[in-house]
Amino acid sequence: MTVLEAVNVVRHYPVGRKLLRAVDGVSFQLAAGRTLAVVGESGCGKSTLARLAALMEPPTAGKILVTGQPAEGPARRTLQLQNQMVFQNPYASLNPRRTIGEALIEPLTINRRGTRPERIADARQMLDRVGLRPEAFDRYPHQFSGGQRQRVAIARALMLRPAVVTADEPVSALDVSVQAQVLNLMRDLQDELGIAYLFISHDISVVRHMAQDVLVMYAGRPAEQGDADAVLNRPRHPYTRLLLASTPFVDPARRATTVAVRGEPPSPVDPIPGCAFTSRCPHVTEQCRTERPLLRLVDKQLVACHYAERIGLY
Repeated sequence: MTVLEAVNVVRHYPVGRKLLRAVDGVSFQLAAGRTLAVVGESGCGKSTLARLAALMEPPTAGKILVTGQPAEGPARRTLQLQNQMVFQNPYASLNPRRTIGEALIEPLTINRRGTRPERIADARQMLDRVGLRPEAFDRYPHQFSGGQRQRVAIARALMLRPAVVTADEPVSALDVSVQAQVLNLMRDLQDELGIAYLFISHDISVVRHMAQDVLVMYAGRPAEQGDADAVLNRPRHPYTRLLLASTPFVDPARRATTVAVRGEPPSPVDPIPGCAFTSRCPHVTEQCRTERPLLRLVDKQLVACHYAERIGLY
């Protein structure tokens, strides 16, 4: 069952007399119990796409569908409850003046779910699910570590029993040792509750651990998308290869072949004609400079590259 779908979603922001094209035509489907990872370098549109998917702001064009229903008009408010968000910084996402118990109960109170004793019982049960002790209920955020706060943020996102959780870099602010604990917790909760994750990340090693599907974004557009094994192990787009080449490995046998990088990403305010990756691609031709490549099926993934079949694999 598809619980979240984007159909040619666009998000532009006015900048003077021009438009900043943060997201410029993205489509995907996310099924229940699966994780779609959105990857790319800073400024590629990942976080904007996350806000659109979580219904925090409307798209300029295109549609977001949650559990098969368009997130438009009066239905938008109801569908927002089905897609909750976990933010990057656990230090900033919790109110320091509220206890953990109050933070968890608040979504239930606002949406009039159950009586107060039932809300308290649900909150205590959720704390146990995310691995926190009962005494955490009456404590304040400053009394917890970063990893514990992110567990609280995950618990709060699950209080309304959403179909989808959008996680925007949920472990990037945590120590490496704590990252693994939080990621394993998210996987366990997914297995237990059947929720889907839209997982925003720039860390390929984290994506390998979490995702079944991957969407690679560059300059607001999809560069490559498909099954995680296909995209990460047999990349067809030169930008995907660049991302993989930047991933550090301890084992020399797993280190990616070095990919030369040149040029700068195009301006989101003044987009260039043709392929957005032309200024940095080692395979660029005149066709790339004049004709924008569309996503097409190559092997087992969708690739926006004119020469995807010719590009060497790792």
